[in-house]
Amino acid sequence: MILTLILVGDEHINDARPFIRMFSSKGWIVEILTDQPEKLKGIGYDNINLYQYNEKIFSYFEKLIFPIQISKKHKTGVLYIDSSLLFATPKPFIESFKNCESFLYYKNWPNGETLKEYKDDVYFSKIIEYFVTENFEEYENLITILEWIYYIPYDTNKVDQLLYDIERIKPIFEYTSTIFKPHYNGIGNAEGIALSYVLNKNLIPIGKFSDFEFDFIRKNQYIKMI
Repeated sequence: MILTLILVGDEHINDARPFIRMFSSKGWIVEILTDQPEKLKGIGYDNINLYQYNEKIFSYFEKLIFPIQISKKHKTGVLYIDSSLLFATPKPFIESFKNCESFLYYKNWPNGETLKEYKDDVYFSKIIEYFVTENFEEYENLITILEWIYYIPYDTNKVDQLLYDIERIKPIFEYTSTIFKPHYNGIGNAEGIALSYVLNKNLIPIGKFSDFEFDFIRKNQYIKMI
């Protein structure tokens, strides 16, 4: 199995460092995009590959693009977890999770499970305008994926199209987060809707992780919205 992490900035590096070995010691390959690879070298972790991140302004779309690039590299599905949630990943999940054919996520946005609940929010006006120009009539039904933990399957016939579709829609979300005050800090946020759109467009089935798998997170009511 493959875990992808994006550790850009001291906070995220420090969050992740104590918990990476939970995965690598169980045979997981850990692929890390980071702006400070020197802080992750020589710390006794096996099965780790580091990729230099050089951009001055971080886009949340890296959370979509990097895992799919790694999926394409290894020709297999990959797991993505936010750095601050590694501590909450149950050991039985690390030991037993296997690849499957569906995209899996854990939770929806707090104010609604689809874009329909957000369509009157001015923040999404340009995004909805884009969907209309693309003749995508089902935009209200897009699932609000909270993308802090997700698994994306590999399909050799779809991986390149997934990357293309994400790259194509990326400027819309980055423009939106620049001209409107975002709900959360960062450029390109609300990327869970973009992810939902490209999965829908490419006919990739969407499911949820079971409550048992992430019971620790549920019981502690730990949610990080970014």
